[in-house]
Amino acid sequence: MIPSPRRLMLPTILLSILGAGCTTTSYCRNPQPYETAPSIPAIKAPDGLNIVSPSTALKVPDVKAESVTYGFYAPDPDKPGKAKLYCLDQPPELVVAAEAKP
Repeated sequence: MIPSPRRLMLPTILLSILGAGCTTTSYCRNPQPYETAPSIPAIKAPDGLNIVSPSTALKVPDVKAESVTYGFYAPDPDKPGKAKLYCLDQPPELVVAAEAKP
């Protein structure tokens, strides 16, 4: 007996959602397209028109040369004197404690 397409729809959708959540790539390790987007000048009002500048206007800070998207560099505990890239989209490394002897 061949299952109908309607019966296969729900499992296919569920597997797609589960598969989309599991990835081996990290966003902070590769440059992202938006990082090279150019800035545009502020909007200026034509003569005779006043634009109110809201106090809630967002100010975008300048990008630091050493910044990394969604990550940070920290000293590498395995290699003294070297830095390791830690991505915020990955769980932290867990330190396994030695078993206490009774």
